[in-house]
Amino acid sequence: MAESTKVALRLVTTPQLVEVIAHRFVVPFAGYCCGLYLFLRRRRLLRQLTLKKVVGASAPTYLPTTKQPKGPTTDFSTNLSLRLRPLENRDFSNYFLQLLGELTTVGDLPRSWCEQRLRMLNRDELQDVIVLEDLGNAQVCGAATLVVESKYIHECGRVGHLEDVVVHAGLRGKGLGKKLVDRVTQLARERGCYKILVDCTHANIAFYESCGYKRKDAQMARYFDVYGEALPAADPQSSAAELRATVELGSKDKGVFRFRPLRQADRAQFLQLLSQLTTVGEVRPQPRPP
Repeated sequence: MAESTKVALRLVTTPQLVEVIAHRFVVPFAGYCCGLYLFLRRRRLLRQLTLKKVVGASAPTYLPTTKQPKGPTTDFSTNLSLRLRPLENRDFSNYFLQLLGELTTVGDLPRSWCEQRLRMLNRDELQDVIVLEDLGNAQVCGAATLVVESKYIHECGRVGHLEDVVVHAGLRGKGLGKKLVDRVTQLARERGCYKILVDCTHANIAFYESCGYKRKDAQMARYFDVYGEALPAADPQSSAAELRATVELGSKDKGVFRFRPLRQADRAQFLQLLSQLTTVGEVRPQPRPP
């Protein structure tokens, strides 16, 4: 009996038994793992191929209407905590100028110029620059500007102009542009504007209509070639020289006309002239303080 037990133990530890176990269990398991990997890999490739076909079929064929930024770009997360606020000095280092470069030409602006222009804007109650800040990294991902024009028509009314609306290219189509437009529209109402205007491309008409804007007349523009000229001084004069010019139209018998700034004595004739253009209303002179 003891001798048969020793023979059985000797058979268990033989290399032949280990080889049998390897062939029956290890090799099939490895083959199963390889097959599973190839199956999952094939399914992933098929999904990517299908996605490319769908995106390619739905992609627009027209060219983008805004200029793409040149040079390095800044990545933005889509899981954002955002804040609408006025422009600050720190934004010049946090993608504000690069963001405007996605809209149009900005140029190589010295930091001192940017800070000086911001001081001028802060002193001007008729201009506001609103930015959309990503609170996660303090980067600016959207911007818009309000310019208020003081008029004589409509009882010395005011007209707001919506300018330089831009959202980071990676975040468009998420409703951020509408947040900016709504905020500037609210500011124009608070500034006493009786209307607000915006010039846009045909591709952006549907967007502004979704923000409550309507088509009105036509946009006209005239550009001046100033890019080849030297830039003005960083500290411009506080007031420009008055324009003085005499233009003769026809013969001397028909009179001589002069371009000059508006004067207090012109009030009655000036308002009568504006009434030929649009509604002026009753504009009363303000009483002088004692």
